[in-house]
Amino acid sequence: MIRLALERDDRKISAVPLEEEWNESVTRIGKELKFVGRITQREGMLTILGEVEGSVTQINRDKGSLIIGPEAKLKGTVICGAARIHGGMDATMDATQVIIERTAKTRGSIRYSEIEISKGGDNKVGLLHRVNN
Repeated sequence: MIRLALERDDRKISAVPLEEEWNESVTRIGKELKFVGRITQREGMLTILGEVEGSVTQINRDKGSLIIGPEAKLKGTVICGAARIHGGMDATMDATQVIIERTAKTRGSIRYSEIEISKGGDNKVGLLHRVNN
């Protein structure tokens, strides 16, 4: 996550990323947006608050994470590092770490190395444990 520092320039104050975090990649699909197609990310965090239909690929899994927000919908295929699912997902996912929150509604399949599933979710997803990353 990018932390912000306040800079004062005469009368106006603006928020700028702290210098050591300028290279951190954070991508956000807003809740008013529907994206159809292919997302390829080298590293960083991808937060989906709206809708994504297609494929999501994080090339460098060790430096990638995915968050599916509570009102978000993701349909398609996903290859990622760590994933936290709060909303809707109908996909084939291959991830190193997965957290499925109680608000999640998941369909499809998940291949994982580590997983945590909260009570109360609507989860009808096939799970496949990966022994070796």
